[in-house]
Parts: sequence; structure tokens; C-alpha cells
Amino acid sequence: MVALYQIRHEQAARLLLESLTLFHEFQDTLAISLILTGFADIARLQGQMAHAARLLGAAEVLVAATGSLDAVGGSMLVGTHRRIEYERLVARVRSQLGGLAFATARAEGSAMTLEQAIALALSEPAQTAEGSDATKSFGADTQKEYGGLTARELEVAALVGQGMSNREVAEQLVVSEHTVEAHIGHIFNKLNFTTRTQIRKWAREKGLK
Repeated sequence: MVALYQIRHEQAARLLLESLTLFHEFQDTLAISLILTGFADIARLQGQMAHAARLLGAAEVLVAATGSLDAVGGSMLVGTHRRIEYERLVARVRSQLGGLAFATARAEGSAMTLEQAIALALSEPAQTAEGSDATKSFGADTQKEYGGLTARELEVAALVGQGMSNREVAEQLVVSEHTVEAHIGHIFNKLNFTTRTQIRKWAREKGLK
């Protein structure tokens, strides 16, 4: 969290990822909820407001499940200062998204299981900040050849090209359907497509498997 406050996003994301792995092993849901708020802040800084809202919703429901309703805003996040920072994060995301869109995305996060919430945190918007699979294996030339799609987006496009549904893609990649929907939205935007049929045709033309 200190790295995040100091705007060292790559280091913050890397440490959050390490923390998430450790606390998941111990099933410490309160600590995981704190980590999810950290990933939400990174998503906000990247302009991924809906993603941030989903993470906030997921964090809040984890806290509620423990019976420590004040944990996200209070003692778990180290006192009054952290409470203010958390409320400020929520306000910023809500302001950028708008009330209805924020409430919708937050509710989607609240409906997630622990495993789905963790998968959401590890999906592309958070991973891009730490320089993981979205950037490591793809250079500028390769991305240009495939319309600017990241490695993960190409995986999704290839599976859609095989005729898979969002649920089938999610199961194949071990992510949530929400994450798949987000990837497909990015594919639509980058390739200027509006239908899955266009993605399937494009995937075949590119020889994606």
C-alpha cells in the first residue's frame, strides 16, 4: 500500500500479487479484501473504473461474510486515515462511472465467490500494471499485427473463434465470465467489431487456435 501511495504501481501490483497468494493459502478473507481494494485503486489509475467497482464490491462482500462489517473502512485498513482513503477511492470511482453504472458493477463484484474475486483481481487491468502476461510476451510489432490485442485478448479471440460461449471461455482460462466479457469488450473496441461473428471470422483469418 505504501508503494501504491508513492505511485510506484508496478511494485505495488507485484507486492499485492505476492500478498494475495499468501493470504489465499491461509484463507484470510479480511486480508484478501484489503488486497482487492489495492487492485481496485490500480484499476482506477489505469482508467478501468468498472473493473475497480467490481473489485470494491467483491472486497465488501468478503468483509461482510466475516461479520467484521467495519473492517474495510476501519481497523483492518489501519485506522481513520485508511478509512478516509477507502471512502475517497469509492467516491472517485463512483464519480467517474456515474451512480447507476457504479452500482451495477459493484453489485456484480458483490455476487462473486472468493475464487471469482481473486480471478477478477488477477485479470488483465491489474496484471498490466505489474508487467505480467499482457506485456511480457508481446512486443509492439506483434501487437500491431493483431490490432493491438494483448496476449490474453488473443487467447479469448481464439476461443471465441472456436465457437465457445463466454462461460466455456471462462472455464478454459480459469477466470470469471465478467473477465471474459471485459476482454471481449476490449476486442470489440480495438478491432472496431460489434459481433462475435466478426471475431470468429477474424480469428480464422489470423490462424488463431
